[in-house]
Amino acid sequence: MKTLMIMCSIAALALSAYAEKPADTNTVQKFNNTTCPVMDGKVNGKNHVVYNNVQYEVCCKSCEKTFLKDPAKYLAKLPNDGKIVEAGNTTCPVMGGNVNTNVFTVYNGQKIYFCCPGCDKTFNADPAKYLKKLKSAESAKPEAKKEKELDNKHTN
Repeated sequence: MKTLMIMCSIAALALSAYAEKPADTNTVQKFNNTTCPVMDGKVNGKNHVVYNNVQYEVCCKSCEKTFLKDPAKYLAKLPNDGKIVEAGNTTCPVMGGNVNTNVFTVYNGQKIYFCCPGCDKTFNADPAKYLKKLKSAESAKPEAKKEKELDNKHTN
């Protein structure tokens, strides 16, 4: 009987490791979405919801509650289905230098790297400008050109 109780306790502990846990504020990552996934309006920076240790911006208090009723539905409306992904940039979109993977920001679910502290703040002041620079810098790489050429061959 004692062995059975020990085994049940171990099983309960193992299962609790897989249960969804409340957000640990020390490990919450900001998704930094610019559009509310519930109402499709602009976010205001005041309202957000934390789900699976990721903070998503919403436009109002009502949307916070709505999001949590059906997270999967609203995550599907965000870039990358609400997952934070690497932008994969090796060049700083602000200064053009090699990136330092310890210096980054997340914007609309993309982790974007920079060459030095300060570039992330410059980026956040005008993301559209630097996203355009990032896209053109990455597409100018030889690997990107080869991939584009292969894509063109497949579509012709």
